[in-house]
Amino acid sequence: MTRFYINSEEDAKKMGISKGEWELMKMEKKEKRQAVKKMTPKQLKKSSVPTEYEEQIKLAEYLDIKGYLWCHVPNGGNRDAKTGAKMKKQGVKPGVPDVLIFDIPGHTCNGIAIELKRSNGVPSDVRDTQKKWLTELESRDWLTKVAFGADDAIEWLKELDGLHGERKNI
Repeated sequence: MTRFYINSEEDAKKMGISKGEWELMKMEKKEKRQAVKKMTPKQLKKSSVPTEYEEQIKLAEYLDIKGYLWCHVPNGGNRDAKTGAKMKKQGVKPGVPDVLIFDIPGHTCNGIAIELKRSNGVPSDVRDTQKKWLTELESRDWLTKVAFGADDAIEWLKELDGLHGERKNI
């Protein structure tokens, strides 16, 4: 199950979330906990590994709370052929990493790229187009990582921060 880093009204306020939105988030989390209590062991086993979407949300919350300048590249997902063709014409490229981080105080690299997979993923889950992007970015002095779950990505970012002083919350 996904742990959220927005655990208080103060955290929500730092991220620009209104009191009403925060109350709604608390209600949704409570409803999810109640739904999990009603699940059978078989259902729990099936749902125990967070989806890539849930992992992305967790990582996004962490990056926002820590004040990184970053973005998620929404290349994944199912689209109809017409939408896919439009996106291709606009320059969408297959394999671009899920997360791009642009401000790297204390680092001599040009950026950080993270390809996020589910926590139960394996290296063979990384597509050739994704490997190519990571290799190309590394050759341009970017730090790259294939992270298996948000926790893996967060721990790696903490290690990087530890090399150059702990990142402060904004």
